[in-house]
Amino acid sequence: MNKSNVIVRIKGGLGNQMFQYAFGRKIAYQTNKKLFIDISFYKNCINRKFELDNFCTIGSIAEDIDTYRLQLKGVFPRLLPSFTYRLKNILKRRHVLFWEEKENCPDHILHRWQKDIYLDGYWQGTSYFKSIEHLLRKEFQLAQPLTSESQEIKDKILSLPCPVSIHIRRGDYAKNANILSVHGLCSIDYYMNAIRLVQEHSSKTTFFLFSDDPGWVDKFIKPKIPNSINVSALYANRPNYEDMLLMSYCKHHIIANSTFSWWGAWLSSPSVNKLTIAPKRWFATQNPIDISSLIPNHWVII
Repeated sequence: MNKSNVIVRIKGGLGNQMFQYAFGRKIAYQTNKKLFIDISFYKNCINRKFELDNFCTIGSIAEDIDTYRLQLKGVFPRLLPSFTYRLKNILKRRHVLFWEEKENCPDHILHRWQKDIYLDGYWQGTSYFKSIEHLLRKEFQLAQPLTSESQEIKDKILSLPCPVSIHIRRGDYAKNANILSVHGLCSIDYYMNAIRLVQEHSSKTTFFLFSDDPGWVDKFIKPKIPNSINVSALYANRPNYEDMLLMSYCKHHIIANSTFSWWGAWLSSPSVNKLTIAPKRWFATQNPIDISSLIPNHWVII
């Protein structure tokens, strides 16, 4: 690894990975440094996998971050749960700028910093990458052609006057009690209210349903929506990241409380007539959490 780089820690599912990459890409572009991607999170992760390599992203993989983490090899078992704190101190002694999401890094420090910068956070929201949106729209295209099944869906979407994507996220949200207690699930009422808004806004709508629980969607959602296609049920054996790109080809979007469909909507071609609807409750906490920084101003929150 060269002497002056930006290293961004990648963690979580694809939507989170894209936010993290976007911020790392912005900082590398802004400071004229090379971008490295730390994917060590996935070495012992069972439920998630690194998926950015399916896109035209430019960051080099740094699995061991040039010994940043390997330095801790002998003492690693004793570090948890204070791993981040200890790592931060070690990197600081090496004159590496360790930047966590909760901290602010003034531009004058960022631009004068001659050594490496290590980023650790989720960095969710367009404010973290607005200046390089044009680059991200190119780099978040697939590195390989769509599968034949997804190409068929894309052709269908593009042939229609008003295709609308609907993302119903259940999967781990519904099956894992701990995750459910944090994120919660979007209600059927949310989807029906969002559909009414779209229908008031546009005519000749066709709804494309994307879900990690297509059986549930077939039973509880699809019968309520005339002129709808349950993509995930009809075309099951496809990479899930292709669904994100298929969502982006739609004209309007109804997203779940999920960064996956957030990116599906954001990657859609910008248009003054585009309607994107997002849920007001992104988390299942009793006191509502402010999501204004996550949801673009022109999206509708219900």
